[in-house]
Amino acid sequence: MIDPDRVTSKLGSLETYLRGLAEKQGCSWEEYRRDRDLQDIVERRFEKATRASLSVASHIVAAEGFREPTNYGDLFRMLEAERILSSATADEMAEMAGFRNVLAYEYADIVDERVYDHLQDIERFERYGSAIHDFLNDQ
Repeated sequence: MIDPDRVTSKLGSLETYLRGLAEKQGCSWEEYRRDRDLQDIVERRFEKATRASLSVASHIVAAEGFREPTNYGDLFRMLEAERILSSATADEMAEMAGFRNVLAYEYADIVDERVYDHLQDIERFERYGSAIHDFLNDQ
């Protein structure tokens, strides 16, 4: 059974991380490229925002008794299959799951320009949160 308080709490954390990212959106590419502290802050907030999103997805998948996910991105694909997320939102969030792995584990070199581009498109997380809120309200 889905614990709406748990999901709502995680979505609240997500909103907090997104506000922090939004505060940094106004920086120019040049400023971002030169400021290692700014890069670290943005990267960490992306990790936390994605982790909160994954936590919500994981809780829903487990509580609803869906199949076992094959990887983190698959959690969002499963929500798409259950019509909780649109295909576009599932695509965006699956991409962020992979991006989080790069940031958290440095599987590949972090490309500052890619991080900056993602910073300019944090609305993907807002669309995700909105879809989850809609799902909870329909329960």
